[in-house]
Amino acid sequence: MALNNLGAAEICLGEFAAARDHLEQSKRLDGENPLPYFNLAQLEMVLGNDATSRDCLEQARRRGYTKNLSDRLVQSAQSRSHS
Repeated sequence: MALNNLGAAEICLGEFAAARDHLEQSKRLDGENPLPYFNLAQLEMVLGNDATSRDCLEQARRRGYTKNLSDRLVQSAQSRSHS
């Protein structure tokens, strides 16, 4: 989870290569966690890679990502850690 959060923060800081590295490490450590896939979707969207972004989002959904309350809480906590 720490690597995922670090990657999400790096996206906000514009440190895209570091974000990708940390999100990929997070996926390798826990391939069933949907959040690194979601954050990779965000990264790909920022970089203008729409097809890759959609693929990452689909992978997040296959691992259980939904826009329910718990996901929003996690995202909210992540965004607070960026400030």
